Amino acid sequence: VLGLPVRIKAENADAGELASHKMGYAIGECPEEPVEIIMTADAQKSETFFWLVRAWCGKEQSYLLDFGRASSKAELREISKRRYRTPIGDYAPTRRLIDAGAFTDDIYQFCDADPSNRWTPIKGVEKREARTPADPKGKRKDGRPLLIVHTHYCRQALAAMISRPKG
Repeated sequence: VLGLPVRIKAENADAGELASHKMGYAIGECPEEPVEIIMTADAQKSETFFWLVRAWCGKEQSYLLDFGRASSKAELREISKRRYRTPIGDYAPTRRLIDAGAFTDDIYQFCDADPSNRWTPIKGVEKREARTPADPKGKRKDGRPLLIVHTHYCRQALAAMISRPKG
């Protein structure tokens, strides 16, 4: 019903289940020319990070290029330098985003530590009146960039995409 929060029942998926949703292309390769290759990461307890890399093409099309778990910030930085094959050449992620909702100060320090391997912190906010998926003009207390993600908008958009017939 329009206006009510979306409740998506989720289960844990293993690597095989995730890979089964791929559309006939090899991990690490994008079959179309991407507009952007984005790596995202989520910090867990004791310096563990779950991460994934997607190539975003036109018309809401994206391709899962890689995913996994890093055991340290140093490993996460190394992984973020991997290059992925596209029809126009091999590229590392053009944007790196990391959730700063938990361990905020630690994540900010990580983002600021290496200017040559720049990460942007992101935080989700529940803003029901949002008309866009994110506010790219968000700022931290010290004025540095913070990408604000409108979680309600994103859940609604995801639910709409899932409900569309395939093809």
